[in-house]
Amino acid sequence: MGQASVRFPDPRGRRLADVIAGLERGAVIDIAPGRYFERLTLDRSITLRGAGDLTRIGGLGRGSIISVDAEDGEVTLDSISLEGGGGPAGGGICLSRGALNLENVRIHRARADLGGGIAVLGGRLVARLLRIEEVEAHLGGAIYVAARGRLEIAEAEIRSARADRGGALYLAGEARASLTALTISKARAREENGGQVVWLDGPDPVLSLERVRFADPVLGRPLVTSEEAPGLVQVTGSDLSRLLLEERGVVDLGNNRWR
Repeated sequence: MGQASVRFPDPRGRRLADVIAGLERGAVIDIAPGRYFERLTLDRSITLRGAGDLTRIGGLGRGSIISVDAEDGEVTLDSISLEGGGGPAGGGICLSRGALNLENVRIHRARADLGGGIAVLGGRLVARLLRIEEVEAHLGGAIYVAARGRLEIAEAEIRSARADRGGALYLAGEARASLTALTISKARAREENGGQVVWLDGPDPVLSLERVRFADPVLGRPLVTSEEAPGLVQVTGSDLSRLLLEERGVVDLGNNRWR
């Protein structure tokens, strides 16, 4: 039988971080609707389950709201809204090691040097029904994926993301990312040729775009790849700017609408 869930807030009035510290590996926490100000570090398998946008966890103004460093562990965030985080990497979430699953998670009004919403420095992040809104960074306005990181996103939306490079997404080194059924709108890079939506920094990142849509026209280059090691960008069934076809490493797999 699975482990019984723990309810939060608990009768003892403890902070969520203190409740988590006292739980065993594989615990499930049901978080009631409300707004909580926390900075959480998750270093073992655990599930945090909320009530959608009614369960809001706000940052304390420094560091990621949730940091995941769970070697050989699996962390799940389900139906939770994160707001107001800020730090060096991942204003909302920073994944260093382990597996992280996001289901119906919203991240907004967060900022960082790397990945305003999420930074994947290592491990694998799999997300469905993810919304990232009003975020900002130096590299990767919404998401930054480092060389050891792996990213899979489906049925998601990124809106109002800004960065110096990679308005919505930045892939470094040998990062791997798969985006399916994703809509990106109002993504902007502050640098003139900074990749208004995506920046791929070699050597040899791989990006798969399937049923991805850039919802509004972008000024300048929507996607920038490295001239020395452009990597591979595979595109199928998407609605994108024709300017992508001018970038090295972009492969049209068919069924695309080029505007």
